[in-house]
Formats: sequence, C-alpha cells, structure tokens
Amino acid sequence: MPFELNLDPSDLIVDRYIPDIRPIFPRPARVRILIVLEPGLYPGPPGTGFALGRVVSYLRNESFGFVNFEVDFALRGTDESPHAVSIDNNAGEWEFRYRDFRYHSEQDGTPIIHGYDELWCFGINPSIHNDGDNNSVKNSGYSSSPAELTVLTEWMDNGGGVLAMGDHNFLGSAMCWNIPRVGTMRAWLKDDNDGRSVPNRTGTDRHDTNRPQNASQDATQTPNPSVIPNSAEEDAVTQPLEWKKYSVWSRLVFQRRRRPHPVLCGGSLGVIDRFPDHPHEGLVIHEDLIDFNAKCLHDETKDEYPTVDGQQPRAEVIAWVSTLPDPPYNFAKDEQPARRFPAVGVYNGHTIDHGRVLVDSTWHHWFDKNIADLEAADSEDFRKIKRYFQNVAIWLAPKDEQQTMLNYAAFWTVLANASFEELTLDTPVLTLGGQAIDILGRATSDCLVTDWLLEYIPRPIHDVFRAREPFPIPEPCWSCPPEELLSQAVMGGVIRQLLPYRDKLIKESWGRKKVDIALKPDEIEQSVQAGVFQGIEALMKNMDENREAMEQLGKLSQEAFEKSLKALKYRSR
Repeated sequence: MPFELNLDPSDLIVDRYIPDIRPIFPRPARVRILIVLEPGLYPGPPGTGFALGRVVSYLRNESFGFVNFEVDFALRGTDESPHAVSIDNNAGEWEFRYRDFRYHSEQDGTPIIHGYDELWCFGINPSIHNDGDNNSVKNSGYSSSPAELTVLTEWMDNGGGVLAMGDHNFLGSAMCWNIPRVGTMRAWLKDDNDGRSVPNRTGTDRHDTNRPQNASQDATQTPNPSVIPNSAEEDAVTQPLEWKKYSVWSRLVFQRRRRPHPVLCGGSLGVIDRFPDHPHEGLVIHEDLIDFNAKCLHDETKDEYPTVDGQQPRAEVIAWVSTLPDPPYNFAKDEQPARRFPAVGVYNGHTIDHGRVLVDSTWHHWFDKNIADLEAADSEDFRKIKRYFQNVAIWLAPKDEQQTMLNYAAFWTVLANASFEELTLDTPVLTLGGQAIDILGRATSDCLVTDWLLEYIPRPIHDVFRAREPFPIPEPCWSCPPEELLSQAVMGGVIRQLLPYRDKLIKESWGRKKVDIALKPDEIEQSVQAGVFQGIEALMKNMDENREAMEQLGKLSQEAFEKSLKALKYRSR
C-alpha cells in the first residue's frame, strides 16, 4: 500500500489512555472523479482490453491514509441537450452511472459535474488513423458544444481538475479539442507546424515507442535484428521517461539539486522514469508553441490562460519519451527516425484558485491492455507506473481538498507516530518540521508534501525561496535560502499548533474509557493556517540570526586573511 500511513488504532500514542477515539476526529479528504468514455472504451473490470479497470482499482482499493477516491463512469452521447442524459444511481462499480452524457448534463436542474472534483476524459472519436481533416473532428457528433464548454469552463475556473488524452491522429480529439487549456496543451488537430500536428498511426511520422523484448531484437544483432512486433506494447518491458528537472537549493551543501514534478515523485521508489510503451502515441504540445494570449474558442471575451492579480500560470511539459530509429532497429510498422517528443503536460491553476490540468500523449499508458503484464510482473517499473496514476489523481484534486489532505495527514502524524511522543512545544520548529516531512515523505513523497504546503504559503514568500535568478548567483551559494528549509519551517509550525490536541486528549482521557471531544475540520484548518505563519516567522528569525552570524564570520575571516597575508609578505622578504 504505497500511501498507507499505518494509522491503526493500536499504533496511536494515546491508545494506551483512550481506546475509542477515532470517531471524533476529522476524516480524510474525499475526492470524487467522473471518468467520461466514448463508445469503444470500457470501465472494467480489470482485464486486458481498452478498459480502465486496473487504474481505477489502484484508486478504489488502495489505502492512502489521507484521501479516499470515489469513481463513477459516464458514457458520452451525441445528443447535445443537457436533459438527454439517463442516470442509474444503482450502477455497479464497473457500470456507467450516466449514459448519453455531455459536459453540461443536468440532474435535478444542476450540472452533474458540480458533484465531482475531477473529470477524466478518454475519447476515441473520430476514429481516423491516418487520413481525414480537421473538420472530421470539429463536425463530429461527439465534439463539445459552446453550451457544454460554458458550464465546463466555469467548473474548471472554480477548481475542477481535468485529465485528458487520446491516441494517434484524431482518436479522442472530438471531446477535447476545444476545451480551454486542454485544447492547446495537446495535439488534437492537423497543423502546419510539426510541433503541433497529430502524428499518424503508420509512416515515418508515427511515434512508435515500443522497446525490444529480447536480445534478438537488439540493434547490435547482425546481420539484422529480429522484428519488434506491435504486441510488444503488452509485455512487461517499459520505455524510459525523461523528466523535467526543477532546481531547488539544498540545505546539505548549499548547491542546487534537481527534482521532478510532484506527479513524477515516487517517494521511496525514487523518480518515476518509466512508462508503458506503444507503437503509435500521440503528442503533447511544448509550452514554447502555445499562445498564452489566446481567447477561448467558445467565448472570445475570456482568456484561455487567465491572469489574476498579475499572475498567469502557464502550461508546461514535465516529461518526454523517445522513439528508437529503424534502421538499425526493425519495427513491425517499418522505418522511423529517432525522435524525442513531449509525453506529459501540466497546468497548475491553483496559484489563481483555478483547477489543474494534465494531458498525456496516449491513453495506452493507462489501459489494461498495456499494464496487465506489468502488473503480473510486479516489478519496480510497474510500481512506479502505478504510483504515477495515483499521483495524478492526488495532484488534480481541488485546492481545498489538497489542504484537507495536509490537515489530515499532519494531524494523524502527530497522534499516530511514536517518534512524536517525546516532542513538545519547546522543540524547535525546524526540528518538528523535519521529522514530520521525513515521516510523510516516506509514506507519500516529499514533493507531494511540499505541494500541499505550497497551497498555504503566500506566493511572494515562496518565490523568494525558488531558484529564480534575478541576479547572478554563485555556486556554492552561501546566501541562498534552501527551499526545503521553507517547507520544513512551515510544517514545523503546523505540527507545533497540533501538538496541544495530543496533550489535551491524553490529559482529559486519563483513567477513562472514552472521551467525547469533538474536533471540527475548520478548527484543525485554522490551527494549520496559524501554524504556517508561525513557521514562517520562526524561519525569518532564524535567517536573521544566521545573517548576523555570517556577518561576524565574514569580518573575522577578513581580519584573519589580512593577518595571514601580512605574515606571508614578511616571510617572503
């Protein structure tokens, strides 16, 4: 269970004093996901076809400790009326709850998507493999109407997270091509610019990422390597993933270190750097090719990439994959050049209280067909890929649910981890924070913990600690405040605010079998918010003390240097 915090009642610090306490505490975050499929794609159960059974089971059946996922399925229809949808509230776990669904479909006069936190879009229409033109997409019965996009955009602007992808050529384009952000972050149409046009299923412009299954298919074989069949996508051999390296200043040696985006952080597994392979992937658009000043296609009065209070979050590519050249390799689909192309793109709207977006180059990275043998092998590659699916679901959750994850995880860490039993309000903030991040980072990943904390940290303060370079920075840099230190201080402030709850429970439960103390979620949230600023204040004080110490050290070093220089000059006479 990769995210399990092991919050068994027998492990609780206060369990020795109070045997029945869990019912009175806050609950984990609840994230509701609606997966929209077009005919030809299937919910499950876990199998080997074009279905999502395995991915969904990794959300429904895992114990995360700080979030519970609820997943429903909708089958997209072609009737553009919001009232055409049919609803089965008794649908089984692998059945469609909604049929003839559109993005603005209503139940009891309210858009259905308002009841969900995330929307996952998996389309297959128009199912054109090589030929066709853009009108095939725009005129498709599955293409999103302006009325749909109005409702969907409002939902996204209010925090809803979207996951979207198709495959080669136009597969999946109809339901996604004109959704704000989604439509420009991935190739859905043919374009004169090679960096934005959909790749075909065959020919030299395809994206065949299959890898050799055995030694006979290696390019070093002579006279010719064996053919790598299309079915290689179904084996347990994965393709390498190249990840974007974000710079952070480390507290260890005052130098930069690199880390991936949170969705590619694997905790104890390390960086998520493997993906399932596939003989004809689609394409994610690099940010250099996106017009961030464009208007929404359905409403020219709205910016596709909004700016709020001077901040305009932008889409970015966070991972690339590569094809192998044929020749010298030998692919079933014939020749292709070696090329590197974007595979995962993200948009973080949380900085302006909008929703997040993630696009993938192909839904084959997610389908049972491509991960069944990986799951059977249960290799480290599989565990990394599985963690990617789970990370995406966590990262796309709305901002308030991200904060609930932190509140819950931090609260239970204080109560459930034995290492906190000896820590008190007198323990330094940085010590408290370092210990908490270590515990949570091993259960999840330090990237996700930092991401949760960032939701609370005021942006101007966070920007000071980021590796932005408004002026030349030496390396090693003694004056660069480590970004890790900010997270450590903020988490320490949060923990310090939560420790009194532990002490109160122990004090009031002494000698009693049950304590009736109601701790409301907003009470915990207020404590966490107060802890954030307490941590920042403690860090600022620490930085002032270090600045004074560095000034004194610099003065003493200069005096020592001058004395040594004089001595050397005297000896050289």
